[in-house]
This record gives sequence, structure tokens and C-alpha cells, in this order.
Amino acid sequence: MHVRSSASFSTVRSIHLLAPTIAALFLALAPHASAQPSHNLASNNSSIVVNDNQQAAISSWIVDGVQQLHQISNLYRVGPAGPERSTHTLPLMLSTQTGPNGASVIYGNTQFTIQFDYGVIGGAPGSGYSRMGENVLITNLTAQPLEFHFFEYIDLDLSNTPGDDIGMPISPTQAQQFDSQTIVTTGVLQYDHHEYAFFPSLLNHLTNGGPSTLNDNPPFGVPFGIGDVTWALQWDFGGAGAVRPPIAPFGTTVITKFWECNSVPEPGTMLAMVLLTPVIRMRRRRR
Repeated sequence: MHVRSSASFSTVRSIHLLAPTIAALFLALAPHASAQPSHNLASNNSSIVVNDNQQAAISSWIVDGVQQLHQISNLYRVGPAGPERSTHTLPLMLSTQTGPNGASVIYGNTQFTIQFDYGVIGGAPGSGYSRMGENVLITNLTAQPLEFHFFEYIDLDLSNTPGDDIGMPISPTQAQQFDSQTIVTTGVLQYDHHEYAFFPSLLNHLTNGGPSTLNDNPPFGVPFGIGDVTWALQWDFGGAGAVRPPIAPFGTTVITKFWECNSVPEPGTMLAMVLLTPVIRMRRRRR
């Protein structure tokens, strides 16, 4: 189950119906945005920090007192030309904490808005379990189709030891990262491209001033690491080679994502999985 507040659905419907009004009133609404720089969300054994004024949209994920995250960042591009820009560089329209474990942040201009709904659900103390989620709602405020490219950059430092992680894209909707103590599984709306690299190569790629297309390396089922692993996902709405159409006039598209943290059941389990993965893939090809 994705971490999703019930208010998200009504917000999607409201933004969709009121998109022309939002565009007309944007300049009046924007100055009333909250100056709150961050939201500290907590549930049971877990906490996350959500920021609305810096590139790291999520800058902390603590599970049972252990830091698991360096940053999760969101970037976007309108049209085929670069560069990608961090969503936090857009005017901030709203930033509010919806409860002890939820927050909503909205950025926008006269062309589009991006709403982020964040949440965290922790497990029992000492369980090593936590789940955090992010819903992204992109609304076209214009009467023309909008070519839009969305990127999410993920830098997990599992067990607060960044140099010993392994990452692996499993499918267009799932990925994993793990070390000897912790495993995080990610589930997302089907993405178009992915890329894994050691810090800081990938972040440099996304912020180099030109348009980016992630390189789809490594292939699905092939592990990447060991090291300070980072990875990114890309969704294309319109543009050359895109599977999805542009975002429709006054329409909203939704991207759902979650990250689920668990303790590794026993030492060596993840290493064994990495060693066996190529054998399993070869056997599947032969059948």
C-alpha cells in the first residue's frame, strides 16, 4: 500500500477543475506561501525531514536511531532543451504539515504546478522496519499539451555507512539497495529510464546545464556496487521517443513512489543474492 493521505485525491480533483483559475491567480497566491523551511515527520520508530527550500527534498530518514539517507531530490525539464532544474527553484505556493507523519508542498508558475505529498509509517521500536512515500501531482495550467520530463535522484546511505552499498534495478516499477544490515525496496509508477553511479557522478550529470536522458545502466537484475551508490529515475511526458503523451491541457498526472526499509534477515543473504542473480537470469533465458 502506498503511503498516501486521503486528502490527496480531493486535491487532485480540485486542482484539475480549478487549473485555469489557479493560473490567473498565481501571482496573488504565491506571496502567501509558508516560510517554513522544513517539516519533521515521525511515526513509531521512524522519522523523515522534508524540505521546501533546498535541493534535498528529503534530507533525513532515521529508522531505530540510524540514518539511512543522504538525500532524495526532484528535478524537472519542460520541453526538449535543457537544463534540468530542481523543483525547489520554482515559486513556493504552499507548504503545510498535514499531520504528525505527513506534509504537502506545492510549487508552481503560470504554466504548471507540482504538488508533493509526503508520508512516513514506522514499525515497532527495534524492528528495523519503515516505509516512506511520495506522491507527485503535476498539473498543466495551460490550454496546450505540456511536454514535461521529471527526474528523481536517490542517495541512500544505508546503515549510515555509504561506502558499502549495492543497488539494483529490478524492473520498470521496482528497485533495491542494500548492505550487510539493511535493505530498501522501492516501488514506483513505471518509469522510462534509470541510471546508477557512484557519488557524485550522477548528480553532476543531472545538473550539468544540458538536457539529460538517463542511460539505463545497469540492466534490470544486474547489481551495481559496492560503494557510495546513487541512482535516478526518469519519467517522460511527450517528446522524442516518449511512450506517454504530453500532459493534457488543464490535466493532472500522478507519480506514486514508496521506499520500504527492512533489516537484512541474516548476514550474507544479500551477497548470496548478488552472486546468484546472473545464474538465475541465464537459466531464465534458456527456458
